Amino acid sequence: MNGFAQKIRLYKAKLDISNKDLAERTGLPVTTISRICSGNTKSPTLNTVKLLAKALDCSVEELMDYTDGVAPYFFDETTASLAQELKENKELKVLLDSTRDLSPEDIKTVIDMINMLKRN
Repeated sequence: MNGFAQKIRLYKAKLDISNKDLAERTGLPVTTISRICSGNTKSPTLNTVKLLAKALDCSVEELMDYTDGVAPYFFDETTASLAQELKENKELKVLLDSTRDLSPEDIKTVIDMINMLKRN
């Protein structure tokens, strides 16, 4: 069993709730809860983790097992939102890709240019 599944089981035990209870609290199917609790679901979606955290009265960070002390970027809502926007907006992705190899000074110049365009 993975650390995530183990933590879900611990929180369920603490609250004295069943998989069915947790399913009702989250709106997720009981089969999904069962797969998560048995460790068969290795990478639940961010939405699923948020629903579980709310239903178990804890934070997302408390549920996740960050052995290196660093949370994956997609658990930060602002970063996840930016990543989603990059995925959906091809022009924005091209813009970002074209700036990857710029020096810090060149990046500052680009930012200054964008700010100047915003003011006009």
